[in-house]
This record gives sequence, structure tokens and C-alpha cells, in this order.
Amino acid sequence: MVKNHTTHTVNTPSILSNALPVRGTLARRINIDDETCLLCGEEAESIDHLFLYCNFAYHIWRSSPWGVYLLNGSGGRVWDWVKFLWNLKLNGDDAEKLFLYASIAVDVIWKTRNDKVHNSTQGNLVNVINSISHCYTDYASYVFLSVLPVVTPSWTPPPKDWIKINCDVKVGGDSMCIATLARDHSGAVVWAVTSCLNFRDPLIGEAAACQLALDRARLRKHDYVLVESDSEVVIKALKGMHYI
Repeated sequence: MVKNHTTHTVNTPSILSNALPVRGTLARRINIDDETCLLCGEEAESIDHLFLYCNFAYHIWRSSPWGVYLLNGSGGRVWDWVKFLWNLKLNGDDAEKLFLYASIAVDVIWKTRNDKVHNSTQGNLVNVINSISHCYTDYASYVFLSVLPVVTPSWTPPPKDWIKINCDVKVGGDSMCIATLARDHSGAVVWAVTSCLNFRDPLIGEAAACQLALDRARLRKHDYVLVESDSEVVIKALKGMHYI
């Protein structure tokens, strides 16, 4: 990495107003020798190309749970894409999840493009798609309420000589609080640890809470430990499993 550079989250008004500093837009204001898209190297980098028709973006949309196809050369613009999503909602279709996925996707596309500009790093498509999928899964679990009856799970004790550590995250403003609570086979509280983090990504928070739990268990030299978390992504990662 050449240097650190802060990239700002892209938003819909910036896209629709053509306010993002893509090469095609900048070329109309200043002298730029190369307008080529940094992610695919095939066409001039416009907002429509970058977020809709770039080969990199195409595979991201194609890999979504809805298998979205955006045909290059169809003449569609970003505004047409937003209207399409909005019409799904007006027609009674459940478009909120697609809206969430699209928001995450365009944000990741923009950050990947900026990493190439400022840090000369080429984003790996498979890793990017997996990152979007994992982020969407965790955010969706917080944003959307289940339509199925929710049964509050009861706490089950660990085996004798084991401890069970429950981890949780509370997001508020630009920070979050992570908490861990360890109990033995009788249900007695062995210890509890909390910490405040200066960011608000729920997935990273769940991972940080589990790390805090395991670090404290190691310091206290517990031999047998069970960890419970609301994030399936984090638990599968602890088990060495790939999230599907």
C-alpha cells in the first residue's frame, strides 16, 4: 500500500447529480490524459459505466441473490436503475432488501475504485463479492424484522468444567459498546467485560466482541470454552467454515 487515504461513503444523491469525481466527469473540467475505467480498463469511466456496465460491477450485480442482469449498450442510466427499484416497491414487491444490497454494492464499488486510485491496489472480485454478501447478511438481520413468529431462545448451560461466553453489540451514534458475559454450568456469572469502540459496523463489532471474549478466556486460563454470538458469519469464521 502506497499510502493511507480516507474514502467517503458514496450516496444516491451524489450519483444521481453526477457529483462523483469519476474520470469522465473530471476530463470535462481539467486536462486528463486517460479517462479509462480503473476497474476494467475497457471504456471511459463515467458514473453509469462504473456502477452499472463495468465488467467488475456486472459480476457484482450478477452475483446478488436476485441475479440482476444489466445489459451493456441498452442505454440505461443510473437514474433508470433507481426508478426501476422504486417501481418494484410501488408494484407491491419487496424491494427493501434489494435497495439495501444495491446501497452496499455501490459503496464497495466506489471504495474499490478509490483504493486503485490512491493506494494502487487491485480489488479481488471474489473477495469483494464475498464482502458484500457478508455485509448484506449481517445488516439485513438488524434492519428487517422477521415475518415469522420469534421464539426467544432460552439460555442453555455448558457442560461441567466448561464456561459459556455470550457476546453482544449495541450500536449508537458513531460508536458502539461490546459486552461479554461468562457463566459456568450452574448458570453462575464467572466474569463480564465491556468495551467501547469508535466505529459502528455491526459485523466488525460482533467479531471484536468474540475476540474480547476469547482473549479474556485465555488470560483466565479456561480450558473449555463455548462462545455464543448473534452473527452467524463470525461464528462460522471461528469454526473455520466458509459462509454460504
